[in-house]
Amino acid sequence: MSILLVEDDGALRGAFKDSLEYLGYKVIDAAHGPQALALLRERPEPIDLVISDLVMPYMNALQLYEELQALQTGVRMLIVTGYPMPQAGQTLAEQPGVRWTTKPIRLERLQAFVEMMIKNNGLSIER
Repeated sequence: MSILLVEDDGALRGAFKDSLEYLGYKVIDAAHGPQALALLRERPEPIDLVISDLVMPYMNALQLYEELQALQTGVRMLIVTGYPMPQAGQTLAEQPGVRWTTKPIRLERLQAFVEMMIKNNGLSIER
């Protein structure tokens, strides 16, 4: 199972990546949306899940989601944000295959979200 992690805070991105790899996932990480899109374009196989910050430089998570859908239909995305949900976030949260949660997030909750979204097709878990 492969995860594309998009987080502009380098320390937080490293902590997320270490946690996800500890849980057994292959993680590709990017500091912002354009970098994430470039990495995805280089991959021959699809990604199982995108975990992204909501507010980032260059493009927000809604813009990233729209671009990702053009590259890989049915992309699933988990938004992890430390901010109140702005209108762009509300619009994104209503998309199929998208869930969101707040920072900070404990390892057990992160694991529950990832398993729910990858293994159970995103059918259950409280937002």
